[in-house]
Amino acid sequence: LRSYIATIKNDSGFMSKSTSLINYFKSQHNEKGRDFVQLYVNDQLAKTGNYIIALSSSLEILDRFKQREYTPGILTAYRILSTTYYYAGDTKLDVEYGKKAAALARSMDNNSALASIYNNLSTSYAQKKMADSAIAYALQAVVYAEKTKDTTVTMSVYGTLGEAYILQK
Repeated sequence: LRSYIATIKNDSGFMSKSTSLINYFKSQHNEKGRDFVQLYVNDQLAKTGNYIIALSSSLEILDRFKQREYTPGILTAYRILSTTYYYAGDTKLDVEYGKKAAALARSMDNNSALASIYNNLSTSYAQKKMADSAIAYALQAVVYAEKTKDTTVTMSVYGTLGEAYILQK
């Protein structure tokens, strides 16, 4: 599901394809699938300024995943909430949900998620002009990115680290 969403998220038909996918999961009584797709829709909504809808829906989905005790869903919801708060300009809640996501990803030993989460936390701290914290999180992102052996992820986190060092000067 995640790889399919990744292939269509920049597609002009993303919303209609996502709606079709949500309707399919509803017809199959697959709440997890429906909720995952909706979280990715919420991510797109946040990036286009529809923060209220994205936050409301993501918080509802987080509650459902918590009720099911479904850790991958909780992690995804935390990550989407962190991103949504970032775009909404609420760096306090952005960082709070980012740290919740990091703690959960550590408990899952999810190096890929940790690289991305720490990278995002570094960006959030850079936005707050807190260079030391931005560098510290970027360095953590590098550690986890190198464990993934994914050169795209590794290049991205090194870019963030460079930006954090520039901020420090």
